[in-house]
Amino acid sequence: MIQSPSLPQTASIFSLPIEIREQILFYLPIDVHLASVGLVSVSLFVPLLFHSIEFARNHISIDYARSNSDCFGSYIQTINGKLERCTSHCPHIPLTYQLVLFHKLLASDGCPARDGDHHVHRPIVGCLHIKTVLIHLLKDPSFNPRCNSHWLLMWIFFEVKEKSMQMAFEAFKLLLDDGRADPTKNMNQVFNSICANNYAELVPLFLSDIRVRPASHSNKALKVACANGSIDVIPILLNDPRIDPATVPQLCQIALEKGLESSIPILLKDPRVDPSASNNAAIYEATIRNLPSAAAQLLADPRVDPMANEGRVLFASVTCGSFDVFRILAADPRVDLGMNGNSLIRNMVMLDEKDVDVLEMFLADERVDPRAGDSEVLRNMAMRGITSAVAMLLKDGRVDPAAMNNLALREAASCNRVECVRLLLSDDRVDPLDGGRQCALDLSLEHYDKIVAKMILDDRRVVERRKNFDLTLDAFEMERMELLDFLFRQDGFFMGGLSEMDDVEWTPHFVYQNRMAVMTHCSKFLSGGIYYHEPSSDYIKAVETMFSVLNDPLVDARTKFRAILTGWESLRYVY
Repeated sequence: MIQSPSLPQTASIFSLPIEIREQILFYLPIDVHLASVGLVSVSLFVPLLFHSIEFARNHISIDYARSNSDCFGSYIQTINGKLERCTSHCPHIPLTYQLVLFHKLLASDGCPARDGDHHVHRPIVGCLHIKTVLIHLLKDPSFNPRCNSHWLLMWIFFEVKEKSMQMAFEAFKLLLDDGRADPTKNMNQVFNSICANNYAELVPLFLSDIRVRPASHSNKALKVACANGSIDVIPILLNDPRIDPATVPQLCQIALEKGLESSIPILLKDPRVDPSASNNAAIYEATIRNLPSAAAQLLADPRVDPMANEGRVLFASVTCGSFDVFRILAADPRVDLGMNGNSLIRNMVMLDEKDVDVLEMFLADERVDPRAGDSEVLRNMAMRGITSAVAMLLKDGRVDPAAMNNLALREAASCNRVECVRLLLSDDRVDPLDGGRQCALDLSLEHYDKIVAKMILDDRRVVERRKNFDLTLDAFEMERMELLDFLFRQDGFFMGGLSEMDDVEWTPHFVYQNRMAVMTHCSKFLSGGIYYHEPSSDYIKAVETMFSVLNDPLVDARTKFRAILTGWESLRYVY
């Protein structure tokens, strides 16, 4: 009996040689799915993906070559981006790949940056910890942690925020115990960063390494700790015998430069720290940043002098508007509020309504004279629009609101400080028309709403000047056109555009400029050549008077202009 030939066995990936399987895997991208491929293949790809460093090294080399990345750091960044976008609970790539990538990145030169230096990208870790990677790498004879050790230390430092303090501590300890990585590289960058971020758990670990010199680079570690308010780190550093805060005289000033007060109590407890160093720079720093708590603590130290450098601190509290600090300074018996010819009250330009009690403190001090600088404080308050301060000064009675040609009123009018203008006008010493072209009335016209200008027009002193058109005539003679236009509108000296004058809006000034044409028209009217209405004897008489004045070559311009103002209603009748 003839047997039929047996059918060939079905071919599968399991029957492929190991070399072919490797070539297939080389086509896989290195991303979060790589571990999944190994897990679902059971024994097929597990030896290659999870246990072979050599395979991971070859796969990464091929993937890097086809990525077209300009440097290995950029390649790492691309992989990290894929991990960050992954929604998996624990995105990571196999440990063998982690070891190779970590090793290669540390051995690279980073990536060229615009300034010619190199930018160092973070290593790929995913949900694994650097400690896990380091445990294996430190056993590898080919791995040298001395190479770019400051990068390695900084990578661990970043894990404090991203992972946990405990994990970072264990990784640092592992590396420091190994002894090959240099913790002082890049001017103690890692240690200084730890101090600046108040990572107190890590500080003793670094201080226990004999290579770490905490006082190096002019005690930079202590400086950055103070500058950043690292209140847990500062006591540790001060207790280290290698650190002497006396060698950093400006320490208290540094502690306040970022507006943080928390370091001051700790520093003041150390007798080696001098809060008055550098010409009392610390309390000056507290003043310009308006840090009242720090100022009070510094003043409590008898070495601190608030009047040093000709009262620089006190002067700064006023000019910078640091009134919370000023109140503390003013309570010190060593302080003289009338110093340097009353320079404080004269330069108090930053006062607000909420701080008017400061002005009250000045006025209550017998050493202070608010009249200093021709009542400069009143001008400043009027210009700033601090109504309650202006009222307080006027009530005090010592300031002169009319000083320097009524400059206080002029400043208030120029800045449109309505209520301050109202208060100043209530004082009989004030003259709202003093100052010529720069008088309060003219300056108030700069503002669209003209509220202040109308208020000044209603002032009793201005009302008196407006009688007989004196104010209008003065404005005409001085060619103060903006004021003249305003007065015309307020007094009704406007007529709609007339065809005789190309439909231009008529004002007394327009009539004066075109008086020859007006006189011709009036002449026709008086001769009977123009007849619109039944003639009125009063209007005819007014027109005759105006005509004779305008036609008289011996009459001055002021008189002619007054004639136009007086006969304005008759002109309406004529036209």
